[in-house]
Amino acid sequence: MANNASSKKRARQTVIRTKRNRARKERLRLAIRKFNDALKAGKKEDAEKELTAAQRALDKAGTKGFMHRGTIARKKSRLALALNKMGA
Repeated sequence: MANNASSKKRARQTVIRTKRNRARKERLRLAIRKFNDALKAGKKEDAEKELTAAQRALDKAGTKGFMHRGTIARKKSRLALALNKMGA
């Protein structure tokens, strides 16, 4: 348990950041899941819309410092590749 004022504050900040990061992670997962569902259903137009939403969510995760730039780039690339495979 935290003993001094600064460590108590850090503990409070950690709780707030953990809640915020969990919410961000869930929104990101949901956006990717919607894209994958549209892809599996074979709805190309819906998949394109969901890809845009998923890429936006990934970009936002990067600007907030939630994920590493390379991880975001890799995920975006794989999502786009999946959509392109569907079209071919």
